[in-house]
Amino acid sequence: MRNAFLNYYDQLRRRLRQQLGSADLADDALHETWLRIERIGDSREVRNPAAYFYRAALNEAFDRHRDSARLLLESEVDALIHLEGAGQDPVAITSARQDIDALRQALKKLPARQRHVLMASRLQGEPHRDIAAGLGVSTRTVEKDLKAALRFCGEEVGREVIQRFGPGAGTPS
Repeated sequence: MRNAFLNYYDQLRRRLRQQLGSADLADDALHETWLRIERIGDSREVRNPAAYFYRAALNEAFDRHRDSARLLLESEVDALIHLEGAGQDPVAITSARQDIDALRQALKKLPARQRHVLMASRLQGEPHRDIAAGLGVSTRTVEKDLKAALRFCGEEVGREVIQRFGPGAGTPS
């Protein structure tokens, strides 16, 4: 497995950089994939090593991105806590309440599984693989449900949803 990974390394790196839109993210994913292969060793036989390595690296990149997307920097937390004048503007309060009400209504309209995926992923911070295991579906299904739920809620509350990861990242969806 190690030799096969090294043989495909340059090809994987190019594909991942293109797919992820980030050289750093691609390199980090490949590094983590290499560590995973080191742990597995040569005991596992794979029919299509290039596809296996590519999928493993993509999964690693998605996991890293998801984990980092949930975290705020200490300075961001401080800024939120110490917002001067926050909550004193009646127009802002009313607008925020309307947004929250619209989101609640949108959540009620979602199919049960999409609502569960959205809440588990975004509010409870559960990893996609854990959500998938709990629902008895694939991680890809969880990702599709989450994307559909976010898009639907964005449309319902009149907000533009911007994809922040993967192909088309940074473009409105």
